[in-house]
Amino acid sequence: MFRRAAGGPVTGADVAPGFATRVDRDLVTVVGPDAASFLQSLLSQDVEGLADGERRAAMLLTPQGKVQVLLGVRRDGSEAVLDTDAGW
Repeated sequence: MFRRAAGGPVTGADVAPGFATRVDRDLVTVVGPDAASFLQSLLSQDVEGLADGERRAAMLLTPQGKVQVLLGVRRDGSEAVLDTDAGW
């Protein structure tokens, strides 16, 4: 699980064992029991089908299906962590 103080860098202490630290990526954590179903309607990947701890590449889409950004999505219980290129 990734945790980061606002504006602070991601460090090894912020990452759960078994996950590499990627400082060239921005992270967004979507929290709550509806996180997967919420992201299911926004991303190209089957978020509800992800196993706990599994990460897959995905695209954030507009309502018309146009690609906004390429990202990674990982499930962690009732949370989902999105990682994108820095600045998105």
